[in-house]
Amino acid sequence: LRRIGWGDAPIPETLLREVTTGYFNGPHRHGWFDRGLTEATSDAVDDDEQRLNIHTHGIPARTAFEDPAGRPVYQLHDYLAQDHQRRHRHTPTRQNLWDALADQLDPLHIPLEVAQAAVDRGLFSPAIKLLRAPADRGSLAAEELLAELLADRATQGDAEAASELQLRGGKSGFAADRLVVVLADRAAHGDAEALWQLKDRAGSG
Repeated sequence: LRRIGWGDAPIPETLLREVTTGYFNGPHRHGWFDRGLTEATSDAVDDDEQRLNIHTHGIPARTAFEDPAGRPVYQLHDYLAQDHQRRHRHTPTRQNLWDALADQLDPLHIPLEVAQAAVDRGLFSPAIKLLRAPADRGSLAAEELLAELLADRATQGDAEAASELQLRGGKSGFAADRLVVVLADRAAHGDAEALWQLKDRAGSG
């Protein structure tokens, strides 16, 4: 999550569970998440092979606490993030990571950088889902990027994207501008309805 723009924000346990389970398919996967989470939130006192006590009171990889709503969240410590970046800087992400992010019931806490990371990887469907909440909250950056993605899809014939772009065009200048471009492209290819809409918008504008 840090690698795709999550930053230093605490990670909800529900998201952490959904994301990490897709990265382990071994024969001993039953119960491994809870065991691993317990170990990661415990003081580090031994090396990997438990041969040497290296700390009287070590630093856990994650610190557990609750968010304002009382839900368990975890703060990742820098040394673990740095080790992951060193080992996996160029390792491809897995689809379940983006599915878990896009399906969050409360997407408002997800940083905008995560949506941008999805766009950078060509994962436009998760990006659109992740951008809706911040766009609805008034984030201009999210509005602009969402309008671009919807317009691109609408130009390719995606009716749902075109419909959403039109709805958002009534309250977002970015969406309205992109909608005009989409309509102009369709009108140029002989779409009479698009031409009528362009004339109607010009008349009302």
